[in-house]
Amino acid sequence: MKHAELDAALEKHRALGQHYAANLLAFAATLSPPAALTRRQRILAQRGTTFQPVAIADVAYFFSENKLTFLVTRAGERCLVNEPLTTLAGELNPAQFFRLNRNFLAHVAAVKNFTPVGKGRLSVQLFPRSTEEVLVSQENGSAFRAWAGG
Repeated sequence: MKHAELDAALEKHRALGQHYAANLLAFAATLSPPAALTRRQRILAQRGTTFQPVAIADVAYFFSENKLTFLVTRAGERCLVNEPLTTLAGELNPAQFFRLNRNFLAHVAAVKNFTPVGKGRLSVQLFPRSTEEVLVSQENGSAFRAWAGG
């Protein structure tokens, strides 16, 4: 390949790179903000046959029971939610909510205290109080401590 042909090929490569980079930037500008920037602000909850929006800031924790998901508000009100905990955990701010175990997803303000219960597990006391014992596994214990300590 001659020097002139090489220069022409490199110039063509640069021009195509600029063209596609501009298109990529224009396309990226049309996308919605990432999920991390668009966290949920409220959730639709059900009490009997009535549906009501509940602000995420009012939720103490979510829990699963018999394949149903419920939320408990800071005031102690219990409502049915039509979404699995896995979906909720992905849509809520991880600085505020932690998946304690497969049945509980709690807001940091709902954690009253926690104590070790052997083999690295932790027993978490929630407020409002849960009807069942809430345990964090040994595998998640250190992540929970770091999250709770802020």
